[in-house]
Formats: sequence, structure tokens, C-alpha cells
Amino acid sequence: MPQWTDEQQDAIYTAGKNILVAAAAGSGKTAVLVERIIQKLLNKENQIDIDSLLVVTFTNAAAQEMRNRVGEALAQALEKDPTSLHLKKQLSLLQHAQISTLHAFCMELVRKNAYNIDIDPNFRIADDVEGDMIRQEVLEDLFEAWYGSEEAEQAAFFDVVDRFSNDRSDLEVEALVLQLYEFAMKHPWPEAWLDNMADMYDVKEDVDEDQLPWLVLLKEEVKRQLDAMEAQTLQALEITKESDGPYTYAEALDEDLRMIQDAKGSLALSWEHARQVFSAEKFKTLSRKKMDCDKAKQDQVKALRDQVKKKWNKLSSEWFTRALAAHLGDMHKLYPTVKHLIGMVKAFKEGYRQAKKEKGLVDFSDLEHFALDLLRHEEASVEAMKPSNLALNLQQKYNEILVDEYQDTNLVQESIITLVSNQKNNGNIFMVGDVKQSIYRFRHAEPSLFIEKYNRFKKPDDPGYRIDLARNFRSREEVLSGANFIFRQLLDEEVGEVSYNEDAELIYGNREYDDVPLANPEAELMIIDQAEKEEDTTQTEDENTEDIDKAQIEARAYAKKIKEWIGDGEQEPLQVVDKQTGNQRNINYRDVVILMRSMTWAPTIMDEFKKQGIPVYAELAAGYLQAIEIRVMVSLLKVIDNPRQDIPLASVLRSPILDINEDDLAQIRLAKKRASYYEALVTYVKEAEDSPLQSRLATFLQQLKEWRKQARQGALSELIWNIFRGTGYYDFVGGIPGGRQRQANLRALYDRARSYESTSFRGLFRFLRFIERMEEKGDDLGAAKALGEQEDVVRIMTIHKSKGLEFPAVIVGAMGKQFNQQDLREKYLLHKELGFSSKYIDPEKRIMYPTLAYHALKTAMQREMWAEEMRVLYVALTRAKEKLVMVGTVSDLDKKIEKWEMIKNHTEWTLPSHFRLDAKTYLDWVGASLIRHKSASVLSSEKPPSNAEAVYLDNSKWKVTRIASNIFMNMVDEKLEKNEKLTNAIQNWSPLNIEPDPEKEKVVEKLNETYAYQASVNYRAKQSVTEIKRQNEIRDSNSDAKLIEPNRVPITRRPRFMQEEKKLTAVEIGTAMHTVMQHLPFDRQWAKNDLKEFIARLVEKEMLTEAEAETVDQEAILALFQTEIGQRLLEVEEVHREVPFTMTLSAKEIYNDDAIDKDERVFIQGVIDCLIPDEKGWILLDYKTDTITGEVTAEKINTLKKRYETQLNLYAKALESIWKQPITAKYLYFFDKSLLIQL
Repeated sequence: MPQWTDEQQDAIYTAGKNILVAAAAGSGKTAVLVERIIQKLLNKENQIDIDSLLVVTFTNAAAQEMRNRVGEALAQALEKDPTSLHLKKQLSLLQHAQISTLHAFCMELVRKNAYNIDIDPNFRIADDVEGDMIRQEVLEDLFEAWYGSEEAEQAAFFDVVDRFSNDRSDLEVEALVLQLYEFAMKHPWPEAWLDNMADMYDVKEDVDEDQLPWLVLLKEEVKRQLDAMEAQTLQALEITKESDGPYTYAEALDEDLRMIQDAKGSLALSWEHARQVFSAEKFKTLSRKKMDCDKAKQDQVKALRDQVKKKWNKLSSEWFTRALAAHLGDMHKLYPTVKHLIGMVKAFKEGYRQAKKEKGLVDFSDLEHFALDLLRHEEASVEAMKPSNLALNLQQKYNEILVDEYQDTNLVQESIITLVSNQKNNGNIFMVGDVKQSIYRFRHAEPSLFIEKYNRFKKPDDPGYRIDLARNFRSREEVLSGANFIFRQLLDEEVGEVSYNEDAELIYGNREYDDVPLANPEAELMIIDQAEKEEDTTQTEDENTEDIDKAQIEARAYAKKIKEWIGDGEQEPLQVVDKQTGNQRNINYRDVVILMRSMTWAPTIMDEFKKQGIPVYAELAAGYLQAIEIRVMVSLLKVIDNPRQDIPLASVLRSPILDINEDDLAQIRLAKKRASYYEALVTYVKEAEDSPLQSRLATFLQQLKEWRKQARQGALSELIWNIFRGTGYYDFVGGIPGGRQRQANLRALYDRARSYESTSFRGLFRFLRFIERMEEKGDDLGAAKALGEQEDVVRIMTIHKSKGLEFPAVIVGAMGKQFNQQDLREKYLLHKELGFSSKYIDPEKRIMYPTLAYHALKTAMQREMWAEEMRVLYVALTRAKEKLVMVGTVSDLDKKIEKWEMIKNHTEWTLPSHFRLDAKTYLDWVGASLIRHKSASVLSSEKPPSNAEAVYLDNSKWKVTRIASNIFMNMVDEKLEKNEKLTNAIQNWSPLNIEPDPEKEKVVEKLNETYAYQASVNYRAKQSVTEIKRQNEIRDSNSDAKLIEPNRVPITRRPRFMQEEKKLTAVEIGTAMHTVMQHLPFDRQWAKNDLKEFIARLVEKEMLTEAEAETVDQEAILALFQTEIGQRLLEVEEVHREVPFTMTLSAKEIYNDDAIDKDERVFIQGVIDCLIPDEKGWILLDYKTDTITGEVTAEKINTLKKRYETQLNLYAKALESIWKQPITAKYLYFFDKSLLIQL
């Protein structure tokens, strides 16, 4: 049983209130959640059933894992208490328990109550492809209708198109409608959110500033900026007051301080007052008087003042150049446009709903909203969420609601959970998560829900209860102390949305690491400086630093580090703890992961790793449609759809499918110059002389004709697979570099075609149209997965993909890459609370500029984005179990250090908010944090003042290295160099001295090995008695016993319509006779009528068909009972019928081949018809339905004996060896002729 910490026990057993468990990375939150469920089920004082718990997980895999864990725990408990009816009941209920994702819960709820919301309960979930195609169809229909609408409505529509699209197409407007729809659907009241969004533009010039939420936010931001300017100015003033400070600058700085404070005072009055100050005030020039001061301090003061001036001027030019009334006027002008845009979104919402309803489809957003509609009372409103009767019933049903990954919940999901929870008393929701790992804002996850409860539940007067699980059982102490050091300086409520205080810090919990110390365990930061050159490095003509980009440089740095870990060269391999054994072992490639914020560098890194001889894998989210094998196949599909497309046809002819060169393409073109290329191709095939080219093209045209027929009549997936087989293209790509991945891509195309056909769409044209739409929008499909989880390769993945995973060694790469701010540069911005804000666009004057509301949304989104980037960095740093390395590349490290040194003497743990918000990369945050640490002497050798020593002397262990980029020039693996020499020699037909290679000799030896049991390969290891009988009955000098084909009984009965047209086969007649003999009681003397009635009962019981009953030879059965053996059947009390057996015999005995090893055995199986006991043992009786032609003579009887002698001897041998009792007699009874023969 696990040793739970006090906090974990608190989380497992506390009940009777809403509970929030803030579980840090690696703290065992899933184990705690599962244990809580188990303990609730095992509690004898307050027994509950598992179906009275609602357990909500983030993924289906997590739900299944949780179900399995609970099942294992219940099984163990039942072993200890096997008489417990309660535990048995829980095991029976487990598979029906509500342990699932929230979408699965909603789906079940909607299916059961579909009649209340007017949808088909047999609805199907639309996949992404189908949903996108339906949306595009609905949009196209709507836009066509809007273009042809009445004058006033058409003018309003044209106004939207003119403002929000470019001159070429209206695709941007389509994208805007879709984005607004999707954003609205993440709100519990989408229509109300859309209406509020439009109302935001209906403002009057004399409106109270406090009634404009976006302006309130903007004023708060201006105040924060002014506070930062004030702090920097005061810092500069303090430097001027030092004995060697630039004292003549103090006068200008004092004036700066007054100006900033005036701006703060005026801002408190109104926006217009602040604008007047920003417009009127100017910075004084610094004194040019000569002074005796420290040059470094003088430069520092100048740099601080330059930063203040830059911030002031940016605010003045962007936010305070125009009066507030002018900005409000711009917004009011946009109001009719935005109002009509909202109407378009609502029309699309209704059209999309109808289209899905007609097809019996729903999407995941529908599931949430349908569930919400069912759970909300009809009187519910935005202000008051009232539960329906269904919700009240569910509140009574669920004893507790347990939510995993609560930090990733959105507003709609929160509403559903709240409605089904019983909020009487103190509530019954148990929430587990870590807001520091909330990194799914792009999926509309709402970390503020977690943060609000996190802060509220710690208050003594709040009924909620907060538990902090900070003890980490995943990582070594050095990894945890390093992460703590970084995030103490980065996270607070102002910038990071959550404080990184003692409650949130990671605590070292896995003391087993103490017994297996690691060499060089400290966390590492590698900074590659492109401005610095390593003098000792010999730079060849092959490469120079200008020729390679940052991605290549970093890739080589990763490769160098991985080779060090693996032990490439003289260095010992890095030792990591094996998860299964708990002992240390050499690190493998699969223990290493490279985490990136995005995968844009991944192809470059993979190429470099291949050059370095390092196996690598990355699941790329793009590049699929651009892969050459996919482009060829798509071109061929386009030609099949419409051969009169010149470019696709030419690409297919030029591809390896036909491999036609440029000269041949020109000859085809000349066959008919002014027609389509397809017509020229047809003409060339008809008129050209016989030649290999003409023959290939004629074959292709015939294939094309057949493919077009298949495309019209058959399934698209079958067509694609037939192309693979017919052209050999699938096999071809498997033989070129990257063949395994290329074949996986082609299989994925086939799978996607099958997936497409499972939707409500059909046909090649629509499939191609879907791909074209994706290309138009710049979308792509992820490359097919070609590797398994256990492959020994280094993995490259995004930080988001790594969430929930752990790796012995982690490299966090591209730390110097700028954050992606593309979303902040769009024409319009969307925010969950502030709504929609567009730049002011005047299509007539052809001008566009941002409104104040746009600036407000941009500011809010940027702060939220930066907070999320901090959380993403937290996830990255906490994936490492034993070794953490961060790598970043900068153009000029000295310039970076100048900026970082400005905050080196900052006395508080948390870095200044303005500095964190001004950062553009992860390296800006980490570098500035580490420059304050004692281990970062490579960045700065100066010690901080005494009041900043707590940061400097922190007990975290770091290794910070500064590396010149040119040391990574010309790095190629030796093995690959040898291969390249060999390739060049072959291409140039030049001689090459090949040295003996022991490894190759071993391979040759293995390939030439002879299998020791080659003689047995051609014989079956398993045979039936019947087949052995057949083998022996026809054995002669020319016969062969190899690979005897078994006589297979049909798996199913022949269809009735076939039975009516044809007579029963001999096998079917024999089966019918055996069925009667198997079930016929031997307890009486049978008369003809009795037997007939018995057979009729078998037909009634469907053990025989009427046709089979008619073939039963009743006379022969009655004749059997007239024989001596038949009479014995009726006399004995016990008879065994249809006795199956298995045994092994020597292969030599069966196949009579001296080459077979004497120890080889063959598996024999058979079924004995009837065994009759006598005084000394058993009598064996076997029924036969063979047709006996002619009279029964002694010769014929002898032939029949020989035919079945082997079979009955094997039966006897089996019975005697298994039952250890003798067979005293063996009989054959032939129903034809009613013949009984004793062997």
C-alpha cells in the first residue's frame, strides 16, 4: 500500500464540501483521485455505489486508466473479503459507472433526453472533416443568398465584406463568421454574448468612462506603465546620488519624475486630462556638463531613461494622439456594420444547426450546449442559472462530482458541472488540477475559474476547502530547485495570474534518488552566441556561420549533448534510474526528449540528427499535403476526376508512376498543340509509332479508364488501394529514403478516404474539394505516425504534447525564439469578456487604424498570453525526471546581458512586472533570473548588494555555459562520412579500398545460415485423423504427403435459396445422419413411426432443416439396432458419443520421411462417433455414409477395411493412451447397404 503524505490523505478522505486540490507537477494527483474513489466505495460506515459518482476526466485514455485502476483495487479488496456483496455489486456496476470525459457524459445525457430538445437520439458525432465540409457548404449557400438579397440588406452585407476582406476574395469574412461562431459557442449564452459584443459599439460621446470596461482596463494598463516608468526613474536617480554616479543627470530625472507623477494624477481624473498631459509634456535633454563619474553607471542611467522615454512616447503616439470622443465616434460608425455581422453569425448558427439536424449529426460543442439546455430551467437567464427538474434529479443521484484537470475547464463545462452538483450545505464537487499547467487557452480553457476558487477557498469564512499537493515524486532535487528558482521570479498575480509562494513551490519527495546519485545533476542553461567566435575553431570552406541558421546550430548543440549522454567517445554514458527495476542503467535514445514551443524547427533538427547518426522521431502537424508521395497521389486523383487538367496530368506522367522525361512530354504536346494536354496524349497514343513509350501511355490510358469507372461506381478508399496495387507506387516509395514514413503517409491517405466515406459526404470530387479548401486556408494534416512508443529514438515534441508525460532527460530548445504574437496583429481581436474589437476600417478612404477598444483588447490578450507562456515554460521544466537542459540562441549575447543586468540588483524575489512584460523570449525570463544566481558568473561576475543576496545565494544548482556558434560548424558523423565516400565512389565509378568489417561478416554468416529443421518445414505440425487416413489410403510410389489440405466443413449453412435450387452435398447428408445418431436415445427399441417423430422434433428444435431431415436414411438406422452391436447399444447403461481427443505422435510415423528429426511430434485431433463399454474395455463404433456401389463382396469389404483401418487404429491408440483402457473391438457401420464390418 502506498505511503500517502498528510496532504494526500487530506485529499483522499476529506468530504462534505467543495474541495479544490492544487496538485503540482509530479505530485500524484491521478493516484490520489483514484484512491479517493476507492476509499469511498470501501467505506463500510457510509457505503455508496460507484454509479452515484460522476468522474470527469480530460481524455478518454485517462478515463479508461482510472476505470482500470478502480477495477484492480476492487478485485484486490474482494480477494480479502470474498463474501462482500457490496464489492461484487461495485465490480458489476464498474463498466456502467460514469467515469468519462465531460463530452461522453453530455452525449449519454442528450441521447436519453433527446425528445426534450427535438433531435434524433441516434445522432452521430461529426468528425473534423465532415464538420468543416458542412460549415463550408452552409457558408457558401448563405453568402450566395446574401449577395442576391434586397437592396438595403445587400448594402449592409457589402459593407461588412468591404471592411473585413481584401480585394481578391471574401474568404476573410467567411473566416471571421466562423471564428465569431466558435468563440460564441464557448460561452454558456452564445446569443447574449454576440448581442453584448454589438452593443459595445453603440456608445455615445458623453458616456461615463467607468461604464466602458475596455477603457477601465486601458486606464489600469496606463497606470501600470507609469508606475514602471516611475520605478525606473527612481532607480536612475538613486544611481546619480552615488559617489561616482552621473550627478548632473539628476535635474532632468527630477523633471521626468514630476512629469510622470502629473500624468498619474491626471489619469485619475479622466482619460482626456491624461491625454492633455501626454500631449503637452516633453522630456528635457540630459545635461552635457563634464563630470567625473563611473562610465558604466552613466551608461546605465542613460539606458534606464531611454527605456522610460520609449514607453512614454509609445503610449503618447498610440493611445493619446486623438481625443476620446473621436475614438468613440469611430466605434459608433462601426456599430451598424458590427450589428449586421452579428446577424450573419446568428444566421450561420441556425443554418449549421439545421444542416446537422438533417444529417443526424452533432459536434462536440453541440453536446455541451444540448446538455446545458437540458439542465437549465426555461426561466434561467444570464444573471440567474436555475436548474431544471432533470438537473435536480441528477443532483440527488450523484453523491459527489470529481473533476480531473479542472484548470482546463471552460465556461460551458463549468456551468454543466455546477448544475448537476448539489450546492446545498457546502457542495459536493471535488476538483483536481494545477493552474500553473493551464496551457489550453486556445481551446478556451478558463484558468480564472481555478484561480478564483484557489484564492477564495483559503479564506476562513468560505465553505470551500483548498488542499495543496506540492510534494513532487517525479524529479530529482536539482530539477525541482532549479524550477523553483526560475518561477519564484516570474509568477505573481499581476503578470502570471497566480502567485508562486511557499504553497505553490515544488517540494522534493522521491528520496529514492538519494540512493542513486547522478554525476553532474545540476540544471543547465546553454546560450549559443552568434556574435562570438571561438578562436581555436578551424573553419573550413564547407560552412560558415552565415550559411546555417539558428535551427541548425541548436540542432547540432542538442546532438552534441545527446552524444555525451549516450557515451559516444571516451565519456561514460549518463546513468538514469530504470522505472521498472529501480536501478541505474545507461541512458537510451528513447529516454531523451526535445521540447519545443512549436514544431517549425523540427524538420531541420531531424535532418541534422540524421547527419549525426542519431535516431529521431517527430510527429509533425504539417507537411503531409506537401509530401511528394501525397502530391503525386492527389494529382492522380484529380486526373481521375477530370483528366482535362493539364498540370496534374503532367505531374503524374513525370512522376515515378510513368517516369516520362521532358523530351517525351514535349513530343506528346506536339501531337495536338491547341487542345488540352489529355487530348494531345490520346492523339499521341493513336498516331505514334509502336514504341515502349507509346505502349506505356496506352496502358496508362486503359488504367485511367478503369479507375474513372471505379470512381463513379465504387468506394474511394478501394480506388486508392487499387491504385497502390496497380501502379506499384506504394512499394516504390518504400524503397526510397524515408520509405517507412512515406508508406505510412500513403496508408494514412487510404484511411482518411475511408473516414471521409463514413461521413454524410461521398464522391471523389468532394474529397478533392475538401483538400483544396485546406490548401487555400493554409491548413494541413499531420504526417502519419510511423513509429511505436517503445522505439529507441530521440523524440521531438511540442510542450503542449508533453503535458502529463515524464522523461529521464529533457532538452528545452529554441529558448531564444520570439513568442508568437500573430494573433495580436489581426484586423480584429476577440476576448471572452471584452468581446470583439476591430480596427477602424474606411473602405472609401482606404484607411485603417486601431481604435482605443482594439488597443484595450490587445493589451488584455497580451497579458493573458504572457501569463500562459509562463505556464507553458513551467510545464516544460517539470517534465524532466533527472536531467534538465535549456538551450537558446541569440544574435548578440552581450546586448542581452546589458538588459538583464539592469534588474540584477533588484531586491525582491519577483522580477519587475514591466521587465517580464517586455520580454520577447523564454531566454529573456530565464537569463534575467539566472544572472542573479551565484552560478551564473559566465553572464556577470559582479555580486549583488547585500539586500539581494537571498536570490544570489539560493541553494539551486546551475551550470550556465556560453558557447560560440562557430564551434558547431562542419559536424558530421564518422559513419555517415564513410557512407558518403562509398556513395561518391559508386557514382564516379572510382576504385575504393574496402577494409574488412567484422560486423558485416557476422551479417553474411547469419544470412548464409541453414535452418536446422529444414526437413520439417514442408509438413504440417497439426493434422486431423481424417486427413491422415486419406494420406494413407492413396499412398504409392508417386504420392506425396506434404502440406495435406484439410477437408474444411463450411463455416455456415448454405443460404436457403441455394438449398432450394441444389441437392444437399454428401458432406451435409453425412452431418445430418451424425446429428441424428448423436441425439438419438438408446434406451428403447425404435419403431419406424417413433423414429420419424424424433427426427421431426429435431427439425422443430432447429437442429436439422426439413431438407436435411428428408435425407436421413431411417431404414438404415433401424437396421443398425437389428445387429449384434445395435442390440448391445440398447442394453448398456452408458454410451459415449462424439468423443473429441487430441494427442501427439512421432512425425516419422505419420509422414514416413527419414529426414525428419526423430524427436519431432505432430499434433493429432479427431472425434470418435461412439464408444460402447464391455467387460474388458471399450468397443469402438464408427458411422459411415459412403455410397457403396454394386454388390457387397468379400473383396469390397476388404477394400473398405483398408480404407478406414488407419483411422480406427489411431482412434484406438488415442483412447488406450489417454484413458488407459483397452479397445476390445472396432466396428464400421455403413448406412448405405446397412453393412456392419468388424476390423
